[in-house]
Amino acid sequence: MRRIFIHFFQAELEDAINIARKYNAGVELPLSTERLLKLDESRLERLKEIAKNIQLSIHGPFRDLYPGAIDPDVREVALGRYIEAIGIAKKLGAEWTVFHLNYVPLIYGGKRLRARWLNNTIKTFSEIAILGERIHLENTYEDSPLIFREVLEVLSDKNFHMCLDIGHANAFSGEQLELWVEELSSFIAEVHLHESYKGRDLHLPLGSGQIDINRFLVLLEEKGVKNYIITLEPASLDDLERNLEWLKTNGWL
Repeated sequence: MRRIFIHFFQAELEDAINIARKYNAGVELPLSTERLLKLDESRLERLKEIAKNIQLSIHGPFRDLYPGAIDPDVREVALGRYIEAIGIAKKLGAEWTVFHLNYVPLIYGGKRLRARWLNNTIKTFSEIAILGERIHLENTYEDSPLIFREVLEVLSDKNFHMCLDIGHANAFSGEQLELWVEELSSFIAEVHLHESYKGRDLHLPLGSGQIDINRFLVLLEEKGVKNYIITLEPASLDDLERNLEWLKTNGWL
């Protein structure tokens, strides 16, 4: 049976846990920077109690965090937030933590800048690898899977894996989803399922007609991707129910 997680990113942390429990799914806890900064020890203890007996992962903060930035102070801020998120993941017993790679081709697309960004990113993530936690790296504005392959070829033996967000790939990459799967099949541990228009990250429900979800999931099987997590990212509770119904109807749940 495929494991299903829910990343209800608009919900408060307690609500996200309760929603996932209601639908008998795991929860990918939406730990944005705003939520992270407000999370004191007493609330963390309450979350730990609420999250008993539920499968849990953490979606770490990503806005403003650039692990490959040229400015070392920017990298230091990113590293600090990653370490904070991993500390919370440890306390809550999370199975893994998701971080966005946050490579922006329009800024770092030149050959020299790209090489510097790649080197900086590997150094930044190598520093959190010593914490021993499982990390999934997610795509957002990256236009190609190749930058992920270059990072993961170095870091996969340090418990780093790929979280392939097909809605983001469809919205912001000019490459076909088939290429993303082909290039990253040996690293994929999680897929974020939602649909999108080109250029717009709308988190539409499955079956909206923008992406052939069935073809994508079949392709994962054809490329030998096994035991991956499906994480749903609905924009509303109605969309969540539509997503779950789509998975059932199409034989994926």
